[in-house]
Amino acid sequence: MHARRHPRFGPPDRDRGPIVSPRIVAPGERACPRCHDGIRPTDLYCRSCGLDVKLLAPLPPTDRNVGVWTTPGPQGIDVYRPLRRSTRVLQALVLAVAAVGVLLGAVGLLMWRQIGGGIWPLFPATSSSLDWSALHLWATRLAALQVGLVVVASIATVLWTRRAYRNLAGLDVHAKRLAPGWATAGWFVPGANLIVPKAIVDYTWRASEPRAASDGEWRSPIPTVNHLWWICTLVALPIMALAFMELSALGTTPPSLLGDIHAARATLVLLAVAELLVLFAAGLFVRTLGSITERQALRAARLGPPAAMVTLADITSGRAAADRAEQERNAAALDDLDDDPGADEGDDDSWYSEPWPDDEPALARFGAHDDLSGKY
Repeated sequence: MHARRHPRFGPPDRDRGPIVSPRIVAPGERACPRCHDGIRPTDLYCRSCGLDVKLLAPLPPTDRNVGVWTTPGPQGIDVYRPLRRSTRVLQALVLAVAAVGVLLGAVGLLMWRQIGGGIWPLFPATSSSLDWSALHLWATRLAALQVGLVVVASIATVLWTRRAYRNLAGLDVHAKRLAPGWATAGWFVPGANLIVPKAIVDYTWRASEPRAASDGEWRSPIPTVNHLWWICTLVALPIMALAFMELSALGTTPPSLLGDIHAARATLVLLAVAELLVLFAAGLFVRTLGSITERQALRAARLGPPAAMVTLADITSGRAAADRAEQERNAAALDDLDDDPGADEGDDDSWYSEPWPDDEPALARFGAHDDLSGKY
């Protein structure tokens, strides 16, 4: 039974709503989003505040944590993020470095022809209308552009390696051989940057096996492409740096002395070899990036989200839907109350339209009025 108190003088008192008695959330229950009391799995409404909990996301079993974690959880703060977008950006940068290298090699071939180097067997280039100074200017600009692209691609590679290695925790891989910090620091520590980055990439490729267990031994052999990429990179970068230093030493006029001519020819040959290695390493690296990305995507699709992960979006959307349904029920109750012929004409019911305070339950139990208790 529920009624309102009517003072002799003045409007009726505001209904303070039901009294919510706090309860302890027992094991197997979930907390109500509004009053934080326990809700049993079979409850349709909160037993304290009356909130409709049918639209809330059900609690998953707590004994299953295996899956792809996209939020911090039992695996730690490292979560899974898809690599497709970052992989495409990095592949585009690597291919841009290779394309600029091809142009630089072609300019070097024309410079070779200018100093009487003859025709290369595999590159029968025709004579060019550009003189030595114009070719030297183009070679210098292309070399500077390639150095800038290499720097940007190197930074992107460090970030990509860090993200791919940290994805392993979100992909239910726990037996890491190196700390996650080495995925970044390994590129900058002298001496270690010759071994650690390759070990990180190899372990990331191997641990991303779609059918491998979380703590099992991954026996898949590392592809030859991964080995060749690292070897070509270690050989190409020093040769390219040396070739650029020698290229900057060449003057804007073609050499005339025999010794200078031989030195210029050696520089151009070194430049061509470096660009061929860069082109080969770029193709292998693009293949390695795509392979790791696809393996992680397949592993994520096979594992699926863990049953123990309840995102905040599920709770928020369920609570919003429950609040909307509750407002509709309150509006319907107000309409029924206004249409009740037994209600006193002198009663001031305007307080029903006022918003409820934030510290009071928003669900009122209507249906009984003055005919139950009367005025006094």
